[in-house]
Amino acid sequence: SFWYQKGIARPWCPLPPAKKRLLPEVWLEPAWILDRVKAAPGLRPRRISNRVCRVKRGFFMKNDKPGGWVEFPVEIPREGRWAVSVRQVLFRSHGVWKITLKGPDFEKVLDPGLDFFDNLFSRKENWPENWHHGTVFEKKLGVHLLQAGEYTVRFECVGTNPLSRDSDSGGFGTGFSLGLDAVLFRRLPITDPVAWMTDYLAEEKTLFQSIEKKAREAVKKFTKAVEAFRKEHGRWPAGLPEALGTTPPRDPWGQPYHYRAPGLVNPGTFDVWSVHGNSRRPRTWIGNWPTPFRVEKALEGESLRVQAKGGGMKAQVQRVRSEGAAPVSGGRILFLNGKGPASWAEFRLPGKIRPGLYRIHLFLLTSWDYGKIRWSLDGIPIGHEFDGYTRVIQRKVLSGGPVRLGKGTHFLKFVVTGKNPSSKGFFAGLDAVLLEPVKDKKTSRRAPAPGIPDPDEFTRLVLKIMKSYPTDGTHGYYWPRGNPVKGWAGNTMDLHYQGKLFSPGDPKGRCYCCGLTFEVFFRAWKAWCEKKGKPFRVDGLDFRELKAFRAHFFGSNGDLKCVGGAIPAWGLGFTVPPMKARPGDFVQFWRHPRKGRKPSGHSVIFLAWVKGKGRRPKALRYWSTQGATKGIGVREEKVGGPGGVNLSRFYAARVGDQNIP
Repeated sequence: SFWYQKGIARPWCPLPPAKKRLLPEVWLEPAWILDRVKAAPGLRPRRISNRVCRVKRGFFMKNDKPGGWVEFPVEIPREGRWAVSVRQVLFRSHGVWKITLKGPDFEKVLDPGLDFFDNLFSRKENWPENWHHGTVFEKKLGVHLLQAGEYTVRFECVGTNPLSRDSDSGGFGTGFSLGLDAVLFRRLPITDPVAWMTDYLAEEKTLFQSIEKKAREAVKKFTKAVEAFRKEHGRWPAGLPEALGTTPPRDPWGQPYHYRAPGLVNPGTFDVWSVHGNSRRPRTWIGNWPTPFRVEKALEGESLRVQAKGGGMKAQVQRVRSEGAAPVSGGRILFLNGKGPASWAEFRLPGKIRPGLYRIHLFLLTSWDYGKIRWSLDGIPIGHEFDGYTRVIQRKVLSGGPVRLGKGTHFLKFVVTGKNPSSKGFFAGLDAVLLEPVKDKKTSRRAPAPGIPDPDEFTRLVLKIMKSYPTDGTHGYYWPRGNPVKGWAGNTMDLHYQGKLFSPGDPKGRCYCCGLTFEVFFRAWKAWCEKKGKPFRVDGLDFRELKAFRAHFFGSNGDLKCVGGAIPAWGLGFTVPPMKARPGDFVQFWRHPRKGRKPSGHSVIFLAWVKGKGRRPKALRYWSTQGATKGIGVREEKVGGPGGVNLSRFYAARVGDQNIP
């Protein structure tokens, strides 16, 4: 990287004195303490002239065989973590030595066999200096927690290097001598690095939270000022200074706050945000939108399924992040792999859309290999031809309408019309679809949907059907690698829909979690239709559409909310906050990951929260099928902690019309 600077850099903070910056050290220099050195009988430690050592004096001891030893005393003045290293004098006649440190309640082998042979000698590096004096090399011997007191450093010969040659005999493998410059002890400033890092990370987290809180409060303040300006003047301000009446301060990272109208995140209004110190990571920005970001009341692009296609078109869910302009909703898109002009695809908008007048906003990705696209809803063009080319991944909004939508199914279609001359492909990326209601005198307040049950009535049917399943292991838990019957989807019995077999049951009556909960949903809806004296139909869904709904129910479309996302998305019910869940609600929850493992999930029917201190939930009681109950049964799982229920990933849905009181 490069740093461009004009002039001399100005000090931005005072430095501590040099004595405080230097780590305390203890130098053991054997050449200068010969009177305190102990050695094996027959060995004579010496101080010799050696210009590669400090002050040109070094320690040398002639040794002819393994077993020779020498000990040096050293005093450690303070308790703490000390980094130990030995400044070896490598030479062509030196041997291999074991190094041991002994002291108060401490004895440890620092190195079982440290080679003092000069391996640079044969390569003639440092030549001719190492021929006469050797090479000084500092070898690290680890970090050790030492008490204050007297210690002994012991060197014991345990062998030789095959290339080491004694100066008298001259034979290979005969050099056993020892040469030293010093043994160095350096006290580290942190006694317990784990505790220090734990405290540091906690303090850092608190600091970052306070900084982010300050930015969020500023964004909230600016948002209110913009809305007040709009209310007073009937238009959006040209910038934040106009809305505030003064230039806004910079954010906690020293960068300006941003504003645009209309917004790319909020296309119907405006955006205000801080880039959180990184202008190329929109997913971390702090703005007037929820975090983590999802377009509110929108259909996620990755939740759509292709109903028809042509021209070699392929579609798949893709994880992606924008590098500027705006974050990606949910961090995923529906990636459309067009092969060329005339490639096309059509999608059914899931859920029940209330008839009325709407403004349509398509949240689209752009990139270096994206093409030009024409979008339409029920054959009505949305905006203009959209050029998806940009040099880096960006996110833009294509708006159209108002468009009047009637009852029934609605289809979104796109057609590749070409590409920008600079683009390398014909791809497209759909992030989300937002239908913004427009006030229309012709529309009236919504009446209860005739094809949707009363939530309380449907819940009673769910609980009644649950009780019909034995909990004695009759219906065992089974998560197979391959299906026992073609078309099986985890249900205990055959399920028929519109006069055809919708899903065969397991011959042994086994099931897995989402297959069982879907079976209960299926049977409860059928019971409700029979009670009302009407043909069995899940809110007008045909055979193929019910298959698509089940795929969403199972999470096969990539929506990790599974049943908690499918029921609201298809207009069959509504989302329920975790603490508002009640018996009979359908739930998909995920667990906190255990160490070294990925988080696991479960599809269940809610029964109750088991409350602990402060009325906080300590466990979840539910009905499903799992190995722990050897099949269908009631189970409790703890909330929080490794392997426990993750409340931030607890998705509950209740079947029925939310407008029915």
